[in-house]
Amino acid sequence: MKGSLGGIPRALLEAHGHTQVYGWVGLFIMGISYFALPRFWNATLYNAFMAQMLLFPMVVGIVLVFLSRHLLLLGDYLPFRAMGILGGTLETAAISLFIYVLAKTYSSNQNRKFEVYEAYFFAGYLWFLLQAVVFLGTLVYMAYHGLNTIPRVVEQPLLHLQVMGFACMVILGILTKTLPVFLGIKESNKRINLLVFFFLNASIFLRVVSLSLE
Repeated sequence: MKGSLGGIPRALLEAHGHTQVYGWVGLFIMGISYFALPRFWNATLYNAFMAQMLLFPMVVGIVLVFLSRHLLLLGDYLPFRAMGILGGTLETAAISLFIYVLAKTYSSNQNRKFEVYEAYFFAGYLWFLLQAVVFLGTLVYMAYHGLNTIPRVVEQPLLHLQVMGFACMVILGILTKTLPVFLGIKESNKRINLLVFFFLNASIFLRVVSLSLE
């Protein structure tokens, strides 16, 4: 309405991005993981009831963070701050238990051999958890200092964790597992793929550190 993208408060842009990462990409990957990975591992999903119930704290957390970031534009009130921190806590707890469920499912079949795609998946999950912890800590910091926008020192590292650490790792895991089957091509060399995996994760770590020091 003001004729400029800058006319939208940064807090709303950040809330929009957060909802994309957690509510779209996050929930989609969690659902696909629950469905596909037990089949890949020839195992039964550990505690299917817990897996189903984790949808609720995740969705509630996303909604609370979304509402908090918008309501804080009306005034810096304690209930609005608490709403966001509670939402971030629920998200972090849900992600932690999601990883726990998949780890228990993975370990239930001890006769299977390790495949490289699994490393990509679990690295993506751990980056997902790390960015959730960073975001929750940022919400607490913002509440303490009366801020409603993510500090620049955190914003770019957090985005890098979300896109390259979480989404990219899981996508590479899916491609590593499925492309040879779908396209009828030879699987990639395991040793080379592991080298790519380690170098890529090392680069993500170094990039996050360097961004936080800029």
